Amino acid sequence: MLLEKTKNVLMLVDEGGEKHLLHYELLVDEIITENRIGLETYGVSVSKFSDDELYEVEKAEFRDISTDRRKIDDFLANLIQHNVTPISLPYIVEDFLSC
Repeated sequence: MLLEKTKNVLMLVDEGGEKHLLHYELLVDEIITENRIGLETYGVSVSKFSDDELYEVEKAEFRDISTDRRKIDDFLANLIQHNVTPISLPYIVEDFLSC
């Protein structure tokens, strides 16, 4: 069950001078443990749109990365700071999970 979405948007200019918008989202879901306890889990989504936002060019989404809100907030801030695109997100998430 999706509980919350928090979105941040950045403008990106690629090597060819084409402008794109990067949308970064914090995803909050709730899972029910085998003890019937609700637990919030956090994930991220990165979407790349045409600069007029008429169509989505790329998207990558990872749910249930962490149960620590502060940790995922820091992770999302780093994604935004470094202009991470949907293409590179899987590698970044893999590194994050291995730490």
